Amino acid sequence: MSGAIVWSEGMFIAPQHFQHFDISLQRYVNEVAQLSLDAGDFGVSELELNTDVLDVGKFAVRHAAGILPDRLFFRLAKEVVMDIPDGLVDEVVHLAVPLAITGAAQFGEDGDTARMIKTRRELRDINDPENEPVETELAEVGVSLKLGSSDLSGFATIPVARILEKTSEGRVVLDRSFMPRAIDLRASKILAERLEKTISLARLRAENAASRVTSETGVRSDASLLSERLELQVLNRWLLILQNAKHSGRISPRALYEGFATLSVELDAILGRATPESMLYDPEKMEDCFDAVLTDLHRKLTLEKPSSVMSLPWNTELFESRRLLRLVIPARVLAEQRRPILALSGPDGANALAQVGPLACKLAGLSAMPELVSRGLPGIDLTPLAAPPVELRSRSDAAFFSINTSSPIWQRFLSKREALALHVDDRIATVDATLYMLG
Repeated sequence: MSGAIVWSEGMFIAPQHFQHFDISLQRYVNEVAQLSLDAGDFGVSELELNTDVLDVGKFAVRHAAGILPDRLFFRLAKEVVMDIPDGLVDEVVHLAVPLAITGAAQFGEDGDTARMIKTRRELRDINDPENEPVETELAEVGVSLKLGSSDLSGFATIPVARILEKTSEGRVVLDRSFMPRAIDLRASKILAERLEKTISLARLRAENAASRVTSETGVRSDASLLSERLELQVLNRWLLILQNAKHSGRISPRALYEGFATLSVELDAILGRATPESMLYDPEKMEDCFDAVLTDLHRKLTLEKPSSVMSLPWNTELFESRRLLRLVIPARVLAEQRRPILALSGPDGANALAQVGPLACKLAGLSAMPELVSRGLPGIDLTPLAAPPVELRSRSDAAFFSINTSSPIWQRFLSKREALALHVDDRIATVDATLYMLG
């Protein structure tokens, strides 16, 4: 049984009164101890609306609990209902309780507007159940519903819903995107939905990052994979925190905002960006704060991150008959203006390939290759590199060449949007060629 004992002059005090006081105090401590009330936060910790009555022009809260601005804890003893006036448009509904005013009575009867509402109940002796029960006055917090346009002076209030309109048919339409003033995730369905969406986006991003690290470990250098590993580390850490918050349902909006914001700025740090000064949590503007941080975070999680290294294998069908390798570079890759690097590997070894490669190989567009080969003309300049680019892992059997993209032959290849061809003469018996496009 809930409710505080109404201590009044002349009342007969029995053991049941103290027993109930101890029980209600313990219940109060247990309730409040589970709430996060940092920085004086207040709001609902639990909230359930009765949507069935909306069709008949009413608004009702079936169940609610929380902390009022004056630090009073409440839990609804019964459903509270209010009639919505005809023609109402864009109005916020508040849970309201009269403030404690010195010199004014705080207790009233059922139906009164009072801070505490009295009821009479029987208290049994939990030490000796055979004793007769004692009829006692108990009081619950006098929670009522009020519209934002009404006079709220003298009330402690918590906004819990926004009414878009009451239609001509008498139906009340709620704003489903409204975020009630809450101190627990359980009280805000929209926050729970946004948390679930963020977890889904972060998990997909983490899986993509893990795939890049796994598939490119043997190709790219450890230094070039560092940003991928850092991103995966950040995503994995915050996925663990956020998915546990979702599972328990017990996290305050302030802590949830800090989680979203920290994930966002840690992703920024990987790209060398500083935390913006505007990233601040204001419980008075909870909806705006979450909209801003989640819009930015979701953009980062959904923005496609191109790999800094793309490996393109050559088609070898014509190598034995014509010593020709062919390759189609996707138009989007060319549009990114990446740096092309040619890698040749084979039994001759890296040193021999580095020396012979520029002489034995001709690189050009497919349409230009027949003339270059028949007339013995050079193709696009290939310059051997003393060491592979930092993005690529060093290989003892491979030689790396930079490609002169300012060459007229390369520019002609780009303008024709055709396949790229590599002709290898018999000075290199067998070769394994790879074209890397570095971002």
